[in-house]
Amino acid sequence: MLSAADKAWARKWYPDDAPQALVLEPFKSVSANLAAGQQLDFAIHPAQSRKYTISTHGASDTLLTLFEDVNGTPRYLAADDDSGEDRNASITQKL
Repeated sequence: MLSAADKAWARKWYPDDAPQALVLEPFKSVSANLAAGQQLDFAIHPAQSRKYTISTHGASDTLLTLFEDVNGTPRYLAADDDSGEDRNASITQKL
């Protein structure tokens, strides 16, 4: 049985009212002001099949992960964690 603390922790990471993912547009940056432990979800709708580069910019410690939606189930494609290094997370993937 889950305790009240367990349920609160699960709701923090998996809220019932999760917002819809923002759609990224090619060559347009999106600013994010996040506290430690927060995340933003984005959707990408490629117009054609080719290699795309998705990257972060700035001084934040970031983990960038790419999933493909396969019939409502997320399928992991790639990830990059800058691990607090002096670089930005970046993924180049054929979509």
